[in-house]
Amino acid sequence: MSDWGDLVARVRGLSTHLLGAGQLRAIAGSGGLAQLSAAIAQAGVIPAPLERAGVRLLEQGIRRHAARQLHLVWRWAGDRTSRLAPLVEDEDRRSIRAMLRGAASGTPPEARLAGLVATPSLPERALLELARRGDVASVASQLAAMGCPYASAILEEASRQYPDLLRLECALNTRFAARATAAAARADAPMRAHVSSVLDVENCWTARLLPVNGSPADVADYFVEGGAELSRDRWLAAATAPTVVAREAILQQTAASPWLRAAAAGTARVEDAVLQATIAHQHGLARQDPLGTAPIIEYVLRLRAEVRALQRMAWSVSLRVPAAAIAQALEPVP
Repeated sequence: MSDWGDLVARVRGLSTHLLGAGQLRAIAGSGGLAQLSAAIAQAGVIPAPLERAGVRLLEQGIRRHAARQLHLVWRWAGDRTSRLAPLVEDEDRRSIRAMLRGAASGTPPEARLAGLVATPSLPERALLELARRGDVASVASQLAAMGCPYASAILEEASRQYPDLLRLECALNTRFAARATAAAARADAPMRAHVSSVLDVENCWTARLLPVNGSPADVADYFVEGGAELSRDRWLAAATAPTVVAREAILQQTAASPWLRAAAAGTARVEDAVLQATIAHQHGLARQDPLGTAPIIEYVLRLRAEVRALQRMAWSVSLRVPAAAIAQALEPVP
């Protein structure tokens, strides 16, 4: 018998406060940051319109709202949080990856925070501190000082004179796979399948980033176990393909699920496409098994999608992108 029923009921209540596609399009019609701030406040995302509607303050308000919602879910989950850990740790993994990429490229601190969701394990203040780090070694050191379980996975590579960013990201994925797979095993089938799908997508993206025509020995360490759709053999065939075209053909022929097809297509805004395909799948699962973890997974993913949409809107309005173009660029939200 499921022990998720009470939490699912509460999460469904929270879901009614998520912004739908129509609401997002209406908000996108705001003519300036002050109007956008007022519209977002009216939607209940921030407490009140900002007196000085700067894009960074608006972004921060959006991020803090998502963090509060996620904190509620965690508080209600009680001793079940360990079985829901893959959801939070996936957000943490994405945040750490953004910090490593930002530090490696010298991206301004505020830009590193774009689209991220603060969690109980990496709250807002931790993200702000990580975003200020000047290189990948100091990001890893700061994570270690915070007691983050992902720090030890990246410390060695991050400490090299010229750290390999792809190796760092694969180390993060490997640590996530071990922790999330163990946690999902104590949850239910939707959570186990979700973790596998995340790992399949990450393996697909890794294969696309590797140099073509590599040898199996050169690329084997980049594969992360735990996926269900992209096997090691198929991944190796793609990763060692002689041309980009051959690699993409192998990945696209292998992909059966909508999210992996989106990842393999490699089109513009591929992360949005993968996220929306995953949300749609979880929505279907939630109807089939309304008392399992699928409604909770769907909610957390929709919360991420909302953060990404609103923050993208804030930056677009600040850059005076026409309202029609902003609305057209919004990814579909169920």
